[in-house]
Amino acid sequence: METHSLKTTRTRAWADYDIMRHTIDIVSKDPQALRKAVREADRVFSAQAGDRSAPAVYLGQGQRNAERAAGVSRIEAGPYKSAVTGATVNG
Repeated sequence: METHSLKTTRTRAWADYDIMRHTIDIVSKDPQALRKAVREADRVFSAQAGDRSAPAVYLGQGQRNAERAAGVSRIEAGPYKSAVTGATVNG
């Protein structure tokens, strides 16, 4: 979870609070669903370990030289297949 760094401290604090509060509410209603989703994700990605034909998994971000010099960091965006839902999503 990330809140935009150009927002005010108050706005970022409330955004963090709201996200945490709603997350706790959702998980407390059905904690087994979260455990099941984590176990399934672990199973899927563990099965791909060492398989060079498996789709790439995003683990971090890099910076281009021009962006680094300007102090800008970005992630490439575009439609991709969600590893969680299997649906095409915009990123």
